[in-house]
Amino acid sequence: CGCAEMSFYFVAKCVDFAALNTSYNMCEWASRRYETTTSPHEILQECYSAGEVFLIFSVNESKGWQGVAKVISPPSESPDKDGWHRFKIQWDMTFPDKHRNGLPFSETACMSFIKGDETVLLNKCRNYTQIPAPLAVELIDKMKGHYQSITLLPAKPSKPALFSLGDGEKSQFEVLWEKLNQVVKSQGRILMACPFGSQRYNLSNESSDMDMFVVYMASTKSHLSLTTPPLTIKVQLLFTSNH
Repeated sequence: CGCAEMSFYFVAKCVDFAALNTSYNMCEWASRRYETTTSPHEILQECYSAGEVFLIFSVNESKGWQGVAKVISPPSESPDKDGWHRFKIQWDMTFPDKHRNGLPFSETACMSFIKGDETVLLNKCRNYTQIPAPLAVELIDKMKGHYQSITLLPAKPSKPALFSLGDGEKSQFEVLWEKLNQVVKSQGRILMACPFGSQRYNLSNESSDMDMFVVYMASTKSHLSLTTPPLTIKVQLLFTSNH
């Protein structure tokens, strides 16, 4: 995020996730004028003229950090009709599920900085609180680590002989599914079917059979007959050596 000595970091508090999503889609943020103290847009203008400005977003009541954006235009001198000083931003980091999987406050509970004569907890920062650059960089690094932990998935084990037989060829599961439908058709309708036993846990070998857990809705005729619907259905499948 740029050189620490020429970068300025501020907390941006959002009223809700809808406001954050709107900002993300429009690449825009805004601040209101303060009557009693220096307004945020004036501070941002000053910092923008001196270096890079970054906003670290946190949605109210979410207890987390949801994104980082760089300010790419100074706030407007005059407010719009609604009293907002608007400016453009460029998002550097967001989180999946419309930003809801952000870094939780529990990961930053011990982070703080000195402001005047008091110690300020990072999680207690209000809107447009300026954060010291080293602490902000540490926070952003934690957010990056959290992002990687929730987006990097382990590679799936490959079993080409079972799951992928090449173009134009059907897998054993596809063949079995067709056969199951043919057999169960006389008994009712399949609601769900899934691998069971060694196939389910990827522990099968070439000599393993294929068990399937099947939930089916028996026909009215079978319910009214003297013979109850079967609980187990056996399907005989013959595969070539290539399978």
